[in-house]
Amino acid sequence: MDTTCSEHPFAASPDEVPRLFRHIRYGLRELDVLARTGCILEEELRDFLSVYHTRLFPVCATLEMLRYRQQHGVFPPVPPRMEPAVLPAHIGPDRLEQRRKSLFRTLVKACHPDSADAAQPQPPGGLAAVYKAKTISTLWMLEMMRASATLNRTALAPYLEAQRDAIGKAMRDARARNAAIMRSEPWRLKENVLDAALEGTDLIGRIQRRIEAQIAALQQHHPLRLTA
Repeated sequence: MDTTCSEHPFAASPDEVPRLFRHIRYGLRELDVLARTGCILEEELRDFLSVYHTRLFPVCATLEMLRYRQQHGVFPPVPPRMEPAVLPAHIGPDRLEQRRKSLFRTLVKACHPDSADAAQPQPPGGLAAVYKAKTISTLWMLEMMRASATLNRTALAPYLEAQRDAIGKAMRDARARNAAIMRSEPWRLKENVLDAALEGTDLIGRIQRRIEAQIAALQQHHPLRLTA
């Protein structure tokens, strides 16, 4: 007896499947919100760090060179270079974005006629739907519909349970990462700079003047003459 679902698997399933599917849809909507929030937080922090480093790099580089000369008697053989602004290591990678890219690659591969997966079911709408998808929820749903197309009623519920659990873990990871960004020292510094600006104070300028004072103190003993 053929137990494969002739209709859409979510429509021809045991009673628990609609409940699982509701949980999955809620989780995927939440993933989209968390992904957008994470992108906004990361972009704000990167923009701030870029401005912060750009303004302070000249004085910080000069101070570093003077301290090197004070310790070694000569200037460093390689002058300091400004590196791109990076997020603190403890924040970790954006796993939602990694998952989105992985889903996209999997779906494109499944749609490619020369792929080993070409004999497997394709997502609804085919390659056009994959390229049109912009969010992780849409890609995840397309992959679920593709992967579950040949599952029988017995196998469908465990598959959906595994997907529900995977989505739940992705939600927890995304919340943790977003919270880590907002707890990080650079984020707190950004907030302090913005609060000071509302009060008419240039906090970065104040930090710059403190560094310049340290440079002036060191140059009394080791004058530094930089050529253009």
